[in-house]
Amino acid sequence: MKNFFCGLVLILTVLLFQKPAAGQGAPTVQDCLGAIPVCQPIYSTTASYTGHGNVYPEIHDNGVCPLCMDGEKNDVFYVFTVQTSGIFRFTLTPNNPNNDYDWSLFNMTNANCDDLYPMAAQLQVSCNSYGATGYNGPTGINTSQSNNKDCNGPGTIHGPAFNKDLNVLAGETYLLNISNWSSTNQEGYTLDFSSSTAQIFDNVAPFVDSIQQTISCAGSSTLYVRFSENIKCSDVEHHPEKFTVAAAENPYTVTDVTSADCDVGGTQTFYCILQVTPPLFGGDYDLGIIGDIGDLCNNLAAHQQYPFHLTELNAPVAHAGNDTTVPNGAIITLHGSATGGTGNYGWHWDPANLLVNANVQNPTTLNLGATTTFTLTVSDSIGCHGYDNMMVTVTGGPLGVNSASSPSTICAGESSQLSAVPTGGSGNYTYSWTSNPPGFTSDLANPVVYPVLTTTYTVQLFDGFTTVYGSTTVTVHPLPYDDAGSDVSIPYGTTTTLHGTASGASGIYDYHWTSTPPGFYSTQQNPVTPNLDMTTIFTLVATDNVTGCASLPSDVIVTVTGFALNVNPMAVFPTICVGSSTQLHALAGGGSGNYTFNWSSVPPGFSSTQQDPVVAPLQTTIYKVLVDDGFNQDTGSVTVHVNPVPYIHLGPSDTTICIFDSLTLDAGNAGAQYYWSNGSTERTVLVTTTGLTYDYQVYSVHVTNSFGCTDSATIHITFAFSACTGIHEQYRETDWKVFPNPAQSELNVEIEHPERSFVIQLTDPVGKVVMENKYEAISPATFRRTLNLEGISKGFYVVRLLSQAGWSSRKIIIY
Repeated sequence: MKNFFCGLVLILTVLLFQKPAAGQGAPTVQDCLGAIPVCQPIYSTTASYTGHGNVYPEIHDNGVCPLCMDGEKNDVFYVFTVQTSGIFRFTLTPNNPNNDYDWSLFNMTNANCDDLYPMAAQLQVSCNSYGATGYNGPTGINTSQSNNKDCNGPGTIHGPAFNKDLNVLAGETYLLNISNWSSTNQEGYTLDFSSSTAQIFDNVAPFVDSIQQTISCAGSSTLYVRFSENIKCSDVEHHPEKFTVAAAENPYTVTDVTSADCDVGGTQTFYCILQVTPPLFGGDYDLGIIGDIGDLCNNLAAHQQYPFHLTELNAPVAHAGNDTTVPNGAIITLHGSATGGTGNYGWHWDPANLLVNANVQNPTTLNLGATTTFTLTVSDSIGCHGYDNMMVTVTGGPLGVNSASSPSTICAGESSQLSAVPTGGSGNYTYSWTSNPPGFTSDLANPVVYPVLTTTYTVQLFDGFTTVYGSTTVTVHPLPYDDAGSDVSIPYGTTTTLHGTASGASGIYDYHWTSTPPGFYSTQQNPVTPNLDMTTIFTLVATDNVTGCASLPSDVIVTVTGFALNVNPMAVFPTICVGSSTQLHALAGGGSGNYTFNWSSVPPGFSSTQQDPVVAPLQTTIYKVLVDDGFNQDTGSVTVHVNPVPYIHLGPSDTTICIFDSLTLDAGNAGAQYYWSNGSTERTVLVTTTGLTYDYQVYSVHVTNSFGCTDSATIHITFAFSACTGIHEQYRETDWKVFPNPAQSELNVEIEHPERSFVIQLTDPVGKVVMENKYEAISPATFRRTLNLEGISKGFYVVRLLSQAGWSSRKIIIY
């Protein structure tokens, strides 16, 4: 509910202090123990989470500030540890703006998940349940959009959807709970932390923060180890092989590793409990990390040793006495004492073989021929122990030296401490260390060395009178050499295969890949990256499987070029006329650059796989293209508008009219632009002839309408006497003749009783006049004339005789 009634206040107050119910199963991301680690700036989901987790309840069903949440409704947890101090902000943007998201932020730096419910009021630092059914939009932390409060809600009358900025400090751990109060249309969200000035994305490796310091006098088979931050349960739970526990004298075996958080199914924990055999008692130990243990962002803890001391609770405090110096062969009495503890004390001294009775408070030594350290162990009546050492330096006896190195086996680049323990002599010692191979010298008793290869160190001990020698060897395992490959460039949004190689050492390697920015981890030698949208550094470390020595990191830079796959189709001519065509261009860019195309149309009927097809639509059409670069797809569309062309009707294409008439040609299409073959730009033209003779004319017109579309038409007009009323072909076949037929270069024309004035024409088959002569008859007698045909092409022709009285024609062939 977002609308609360006063009658609910008492019930909510009671619920606030109830203990959470026991979990019903292994924790999921909807539980505190399974919270999603924040290792990147933006998280997106396409569907909200449903219901609540298996550990329930963890969030109070309170509804009013300061605990403003309406319980666990479709909720999920996120967890992060601040790396650098600054301002924390975030924005939660619903994919559906009508979704109502509530959230609450807890400071878990000094608390664990069991504290979340009972200590909610103390742990919560910011909460927002603003909103109701209907449009709600984004929510989050940002002072510029808030009312400067840390708590807002419930409903739409209690503050805005944003809280004020939160100042956070490096090392603090925070838990964010997000709840989709909406019961329908749960379509997911985008969670964006990028506006924070604090660095919250973990790139620091975890390390052992603390180790159990006290222990029962009866000893213990368990050891509590706490890490600097949450580590993955999958890396430690039941993985004893990743830890070692060692002491100076006794070997120990780690038999199991557990954590209460992991035992119930959690994915993360900041501590673990080692099962150790034999039992541990008070004393000095070393805890070793020898396996890969990662934090929630896949940063791996260094493989190293952590010295620690166990103090038995309520144990007696032993006092072995002061160091002393005696001559060689002397016999002395040791003086032990103790305080604290419970009841009577028991005494034991080591080394027992140098004492008359090692189990008394003040034992007597045998003859001492070498400097010796005696250790007193005091036990009380309930089995608690206290320890103390004292050194008896023996002088004057045979000079000797015991040399050693710790550790005696290392990886290249690590150190070892040499030690020279003198015996006998005058007690005034000088030291001189040398090495083989040569290069190291020192006058210290216990120098630290960094050999690069297996080296034997020899110490020369001199007491002012005598010189003795001792040596120790430090075995150095070489580091494998790794190569992450050459830097590469890939297109935006594509993948590449990393190529790791290693050489040297044993030849058997484990490979570990990580990335900057973080988020990628692989143990494959040649892994395939995810689709990349930013330049990324991939780091390879190869570990020798036999010696455990790790190579120095090797980097490869994968540079992401270009931009996201996109397609922006266009048409060369986006507007065309019916009957015209235009070329489409896909104009794809970005991505891998290796494209395939699939065109379709609305209305349907067109398809093509060409990049730039040519189309000739008969109506306005939308052309859609899908481009695929082998990794991603994108779509786009372009519209081609189709306009009509002018309709022109000048009449029959071949029209014959009387030579005395005229004809008006109308191109139609009012408001258009016109261009006639005679140069006119008017809609109509008047066609006439002289009225004297047969005439043949051709007219054409180009019309451009308001859309800019053009069409043309042509008409052939023949002016002939035959089309005139009352004018007939006067001459009979016998009245005139032409010969020879076929003719070659000359043609004879003979007319019986010609008109006084007449015209002889020679026309081609389409009516074009190729020769025309006008004659005056001198007398009504027969008219004869020879026509010169030179220069006239071969073919079919018509000879016409025209006069006021009529006309006649003859067909001839010129060859």
